[in-house]
Amino acid sequence: MTAAKPFQLLLLIKLCEIAAMQNYNAQSIADLRRLGSMKVLGVFFLTIMLAIIVLSVMSIRPQDEFLAYNQLEDMLKKGNTDQIARVIVTKGDPVIQLKIAGAEGLSYVIVPETSRESLINQLSNAAVPLDFRDKTKSIFGGVIDFVLSVVALSVGVVLVFKSIRVLILKAQ
Repeated sequence: MTAAKPFQLLLLIKLCEIAAMQNYNAQSIADLRRLGSMKVLGVFFLTIMLAIIVLSVMSIRPQDEFLAYNQLEDMLKKGNTDQIARVIVTKGDPVIQLKIAGAEGLSYVIVPETSRESLINQLSNAAVPLDFRDKTKSIFGGVIDFVLSVVALSVGVVLVFKSIRVLILKAQ
């Protein structure tokens, strides 16, 4: 094969593309522009939905502070249990939640499994209000997250299929 043949093939392909483009009328060019704007709108909508989901997950994340287990032990040894307004113990979770008097949010303490029972006994002996809970997730919040995800994906899929349909109709 000589060096001129690949260039001739490329030239022939370009000539075919030019001939095909001349067959488009103004309406089909407007349809292609509309199709491009639909893709842009689809990508924009999916980006907005992703941002909403990310922001909702970030708002769920606790903004409170962690307290070291040693600090909690020191509070109990010094008799400063009046600073603790409430303790929430979740079954099966190594983290307990403390509501400190005068503080706005909750403080989290990671308790070693070996000293969990003794800590609960110390807190109950100090007359600190204890709240025991089961480890369950809010069903309502889970349903809302699921529905929002399904709606966002459905709208994106519909826009993509509509774009494909328009392309197929234009090709025929």
